[in-house]
Amino acid sequence: MKRIWYLCTALPLLLLADDGEVMKLRCIKSSNLVRNADFSQINEHGLPREWSFDNCSRSPHFKSQVIRQETGNYLAVNTEWIKFGYWVQNIPVKEGVSYYVGCEVQSDAPSVAVWLQCRVEKKGVKMKPSDRTSHLFFRHACMGDDMREQLKDFVDEELIVSMSANNWTRLNKEIVIPAGLGIRICDLRIGIYGGRAGQARYRNPVFRESKSRLEVEISGIGWTRLSIPGAKPDSVKLDSSAKQQTISVILPVALRVYKVDLINQNGSKVTKEVSNE
Repeated sequence: MKRIWYLCTALPLLLLADDGEVMKLRCIKSSNLVRNADFSQINEHGLPREWSFDNCSRSPHFKSQVIRQETGNYLAVNTEWIKFGYWVQNIPVKEGVSYYVGCEVQSDAPSVAVWLQCRVEKKGVKMKPSDRTSHLFFRHACMGDDMREQLKDFVDEELIVSMSANNWTRLNKEIVIPAGLGIRICDLRIGIYGGRAGQARYRNPVFRESKSRLEVEISGIGWTRLSIPGAKPDSVKLDSSAKQQTISVILPVALRVYKVDLINQNGSKVTKEVSNE
């Protein structure tokens, strides 16, 4: 059975089945909470509005600028050896909610990172081991194209997530905001996490609720059930006499591929796969 992959987009997108019939999928992501995520708004110094720079190393050698391109703007940060500094934006969050966070990165030499720091506002609250309020995920420049070349004969290239000076790599993660700690803000940090001197680049930062809505438009009679393991609901009874029907479900996890089975009254099925990333 041929597998067909679909990628959710920030705006509703109509995705036709391979033969133009039977099943159409439309995946709608939650809104991106990052302000000025495309770095199109800049101040008088050519730096992105809504963002501030935290110079952890107090180094005078950090130099940042927004580079405008037809393919999309990006934020470039130059640094010297083994320095730490981040562009920061505070994001409003809700306790108990799962969020997807990601940013596309490139690096000539510095190590790059996305660092999330939740602000705990209630004093004297006892935290549990599961109450993670800080998340750091990074990539070293040594994990680059040379590493991919060395490993490709031994490991499936699709499994090698390497850094590159020429291609964009997405750093991403899902987090759950712990409940009961009074957390209302999470600081999103993108920047330099040590490494060698050079330039690192960042584009398309995302901070959104993990869940998305999947709409399934079904054509033709005789279809009795829609099955999407992991979705809410994961199984929907259909009207087998309807010529057209649209079903809406929630995809709660971002970093997952969901299998969509459309089943008819004879037990035969049409299967597609959709990614919520």
